Amino acid sequence: MPPFGLQRTELRVVQRINSLCQISKALGAKNVPVNLFITSNIALLTAWFAFIGASVDWQLIVQIFVFAFLWLVDHRLWRADVISTQYFKLHTTATLIVGTSLLITIVVS
Repeated sequence: MPPFGLQRTELRVVQRINSLCQISKALGAKNVPVNLFITSNIALLTAWFAFIGASVDWQLIVQIFVFAFLWLVDHRLWRADVISTQYFKLHTTATLIVGTSLLITIVVS
């Protein structure tokens, strides 16, 4: 059983957020305008604590905000020419798909 009673699907979402955060940390070697170590850990811990203590609807809402926050971080990195346009477009598309899916899940449930 996953830790803290998390369901497998919920744990996978936290793992995906963690993956995005790790990508942001990997960029930390370059001259970046934000502290990626702090911002990625804030995003990950926010998602993790939402899964531990919030209702399902709040978990989904927090996920939307975390993905939006990570997109804003990437937008800032893109504007500073730290990440490529191709990566930024890919992350934008993924964020829109995930955000829309989560929003539909909230509305339907």
